[in-house]
Amino acid sequence: MNAFKAVLIGESNVGKTTLTKLLKSEHPLDERKPTVGVEISKVPTALGNMCVWDLAGQKRFQFLWDEFIRGSKLTILVTDSSARNVMLTKDLIERHLNKGASKIIAIANKQDLEDRMDPTAIEAALGVPTYGMVGINRQNESKLRQIIERHLK
Repeated sequence: MNAFKAVLIGESNVGKTTLTKLLKSEHPLDERKPTVGVEISKVPTALGNMCVWDLAGQKRFQFLWDEFIRGSKLTILVTDSSARNVMLTKDLIERHLNKGASKIIAIANKQDLEDRMDPTAIEAALGVPTYGMVGINRQNESKLRQIIERHLK
């Protein structure tokens, strides 16, 4: 069976760990617990085992991202769909992903928030394929898997 690496990056508190838990069919945490450094999980998919690297979003860990992204087949950029966070995410693309990173997609998480941007507007701002998501909704598990598998084929 094939194995491949996928990396989730984004600012702090955008839902990277929640999306990882969704992929693993686990319940999201009731309380926010920031990732420290990186958390690595194995997730079986129709294409093989995906090794998901959930990278800490705090500024003090972002210097590690370039090394962690290396060797990934897919980089999943996570934003929380607010205009402020989308602009911060655009800066992340310029600082970390314009250096020949793997295929890049964006997940516009927290589409249930009142002040959210539409995923098509976020895609226009970021310049990468973007998909709306509510990571705390367990019904989105198959949708997230389909998005990832579509970009890995």
